[in-house]
Amino acid sequence: MHGFIAGNRGRSHKDIAICCLGYLSLLESQKRAAMFYRVDLHGGPHVCPVSDFGHDLISYATMQWPTHCKVAISEELESSDLLVAVERFLGQTEIRAIWAEIYHILSHPITRPKAPLSTAFVTLSSLGLDTFVAPRIHESNYSQDLHNEYDAALAEAARNGHEDTLETLLNSFNPTKPTLELSIRSADYRVLFTLLNCTSRFSENYDYSTDLLCRAVWLRTDDAVKFLIEKDVAVDFEPSPKMLPFHLAARMDHERIVKLLISANADLNWRSPNEPCVAGNLETVKLLLEAKVDFECRDCDGWSVLQTAASCGHHEILQTLLSAGADEGYPGDETQPLIEALRLHFSKCCRVLVGAGARTAASEGFRSPLWFSVEQLNKEICELLLKHKADPNWKARSNFAPILTRAVQSGGDVELVRLLLDSIAPQPQFNLLQD
Repeated sequence: MHGFIAGNRGRSHKDIAICCLGYLSLLESQKRAAMFYRVDLHGGPHVCPVSDFGHDLISYATMQWPTHCKVAISEELESSDLLVAVERFLGQTEIRAIWAEIYHILSHPITRPKAPLSTAFVTLSSLGLDTFVAPRIHESNYSQDLHNEYDAALAEAARNGHEDTLETLLNSFNPTKPTLELSIRSADYRVLFTLLNCTSRFSENYDYSTDLLCRAVWLRTDDAVKFLIEKDVAVDFEPSPKMLPFHLAARMDHERIVKLLISANADLNWRSPNEPCVAGNLETVKLLLEAKVDFECRDCDGWSVLQTAASCGHHEILQTLLSAGADEGYPGDETQPLIEALRLHFSKCCRVLVGAGARTAASEGFRSPLWFSVEQLNKEICELLLKHKADPNWKARSNFAPILTRAVQSGGDVELVRLLLDSIAPQPQFNLLQD
């Protein structure tokens, strides 16, 4: 393909597209490829080959001819020979069917349709080749065959987010309510709002579900979320994924959508606001604080937002929560935020918590924050804890070594041992050790 690049960009893409289509039109080449990719042309299971992230000639031609075709057309060159090549290829039923099977197998298993593309009209709609879609509709005089293929064509254009093709299909036919519902359920973020607007064609009340609102949130389509809120969709109804639209938006840091759902009076305290603390979404946390969310509530595992933010290393969120009055006064067990941050080497979180007055002591029998900082050989945090009156003589349960002993066991960092010795009240055995 490199030989095509030297000339005009648009002409190069056109020539590559024509070459790809010519190669794909060789029936024997297609059949060999079908056998190689283990395609059962009689309806059997499709086994996706293991990809080496490269292309052989047949796979490149199969997957890339539509891209070259669209680029060539966008350059506004004289492309009658390309149009003829595409129409000739799609008109060969057997060859197109084998290509559709291979294209389906090589496509991403999450985003591809359930079945291979069936007809030329559906194929053009799925690939977003609008240059061919509109003429085909007019030339067929809106035939019954085209009407029969319309549902699948609209759903494919919606799934792949081809705005121009979708507009052409919507303006050429009157989609039924079931057709629109099918397309909306699979719509890409680029066309979801367009399809929702089409539902206003129906006089009866359209059933906008919370599942659809969750999809709009997931796709980050602010205009679609606003549209559904204005249609009084239940924002606090728990759909099948067991997550409300608000908590999905908070977890994914959709700041504008969070604002929309707050203004729609979504229940902000339905679950613990831990989602944005896990993901590190500082702006969303600030929005929730402004909306007076209860940041002292716990999640299903009993964790607070401070514990969550500390265990994820989000020191800016910790600072924001503490400045807003979050309670850092935990019982001195080993799940307190300071110890969670120490376990995972989040020094910035440790400094924020200690500076806010987090306990440096532990309840009887538990290991203290200083014990964990020694275990991690974190001399900087050890100094910080000692400055805040951490007790170097603290002893946990009998099955845990004293702090000084643990410092030696953890690698014998001389500077760390000296730091602890200097902080411990002089005792004969320590003087002997120093000698």
